[in-house]
Amino acid sequence: MDLTNMLKYFHVICRGVVFVGVLTTLVALIVALGGAERGGSRPRWTARWGSIFEVRQDASGKDEGRLYLIDRESGRCDGLALPSGERWEFVEVSPWSDGAALEAVGRYYRIDAEEGFGMARFRLPGGEIIERIRADVLPTSRPCWVPGRPGRTIFAAGDGRLYRCDFAPGKEAAGAMAEEGGAPRELEWRCPPPSTVPCFLADPSLCSDPRYGTLAVATLISLRYDSRGNQEQSTSFWWFRLDPDATAIEACGLLLDDQPERRGAGKRLQRYPILSVSRDGELALIHLGRDDRADSMEMICVPLEIDPRTGGPRLRPGARPTTIAEGCEPIPPVVAADGRTAYGCSKISGGPRRSPIRPELGEGPAIAGMSRATPPARP
Repeated sequence: MDLTNMLKYFHVICRGVVFVGVLTTLVALIVALGGAERGGSRPRWTARWGSIFEVRQDASGKDEGRLYLIDRESGRCDGLALPSGERWEFVEVSPWSDGAALEAVGRYYRIDAEEGFGMARFRLPGGEIIERIRADVLPTSRPCWVPGRPGRTIFAAGDGRLYRCDFAPGKEAAGAMAEEGGAPRELEWRCPPPSTVPCFLADPSLCSDPRYGTLAVATLISLRYDSRGNQEQSTSFWWFRLDPDATAIEACGLLLDDQPERRGAGKRLQRYPILSVSRDGELALIHLGRDDRADSMEMICVPLEIDPRTGGPRLRPGARPTTIAEGCEPIPPVVAADGRTAYGCSKISGGPRRSPIRPELGEGPAIAGMSRATPPARP
């Protein structure tokens, strides 16, 4: 090869190197701009924060919503402001964080607005509304978030069914209504649903520990009529296994019936089940219950284990439910990160109340009474 051809090939190679360098720079710039437009870093799952939302009457007799942020690591509790101008219910702090401000989601109600009610995402602690979603169904439970899917929430509606709703984490919508793609959609049943008719589901709660995937629990409210035509209501807890995207229910089973052994003179009612997991993976059910003649609820702990046959939770053999707090408001409880403490809301004084989980339940290396359960394999 002569010198002229060598110079020609060298020139072509140099042009190729420059082209690749420019292309790489452009791609990096586009990615950076896209990340900035989406609000920075990708949200990260953290189960550090819990919340208690309480509705009490103020001095004038008007219902007033109060939101308390609970640090599940340190136990610190702070009251936070809610967005003004609307009535709020079923508010829950998001476990997703981009390292900046926390966010919460709840149901709002506006008498003077065309949309009436819906779900909204707002920033904490300031209470600035980021995003609204119009709901064609009335949410009747606080939302719970899906591990691995930032922005996706599950909630129960007034028709007794479970729905999913997608928010846009990192997107600053400045309080505007979200696109139609985020509207609530009913979860599909890919397994036989509970045979109780009518089947009315309430209080859904996804396990906050990602090791358990999309394992959830909910209250099944059953309505029956006696021979005289009087309506009778009973409650039971069911577990549910959702698909990885939380669009469908793939398996379910009875977890706890209405506990006839704990009934007093009246019927036993139970609500607000939560799956509590210790740092060592020990599993327990925390919920509220009462006789229908009582004016306050008890907080109850039930040790669980994973059934290898179904992949769902079941009562630990020989374990018995134990009351860990009395005089509770009917508000979903919060369990500390290590599983040793539960937070409820006092019926008398209002506001969060801390209750240790009693050691009388049994033995356990990290949490007395909570059985060590091996998380099921993720699908």
